Amino acid sequence: QVVRYQLNDEGVPFDADCIVHFSGNRVLSFHCSFIHPLNQTVTVSGTGSEYTASMTDAILPRQGDMLSYTLVRQGLISYDEITTEDSKEVQID
Repeated sequence: QVVRYQLNDEGVPFDADCIVHFSGNRVLSFHCSFIHPLNQTVTVSGTGSEYTASMTDAILPRQGDMLSYTLVRQGLISYDEITTEDSKEVQID
């Protein structure tokens, strides 16, 4: 479901915010845009997930045969004053 978008003068979409609904009340949201031409980052997060997946070379992959993404888990401790972060890199052939 597209919840917000912008069109250029020719009616071509160049910026959009979208939501995908899955079973079990799970929701995926994403933003796709040509406004920031040098940004190749894809970040995927959803309700009920411990981790956020981030891929920094999504459009033009780095040289080589490997694709990688980082899984990041964030949280709050000590009366919600201190943030914690746990991350790991996953490589795919």
